[in-house]
Amino acid sequence: MIWDKAEELGRLIGQLPEYKALRRAETGLRDDQDAQSKVELIQKLARQMDELVAAVVAAAHFGDHVLVMSNGGFGGVHEKLLAALAA
Repeated sequence: MIWDKAEELGRLIGQLPEYKALRRAETGLRDDQDAQSKVELIQKLARQMDELVAAVVAAAHFGDHVLVMSNGGFGGVHEKLLAALAA
């Protein structure tokens, strides 16, 4: 019975105009090489940020001060660094 309800819900969602618009946008994004290269760059920068956090954590010693200067969130680097240093 629950699977029948789930299938019916999926069918209903698939008929929504918002869902159809989302699918068209997704297809358009996949076919847009410029957009794909920008997405790849963002993914690369995110990996580099994670590597930077790991390098800072590896180099930091108890009592050190770590200064992060930025005018943006940079993928949550502040929170990632604090969490990694606290661990």
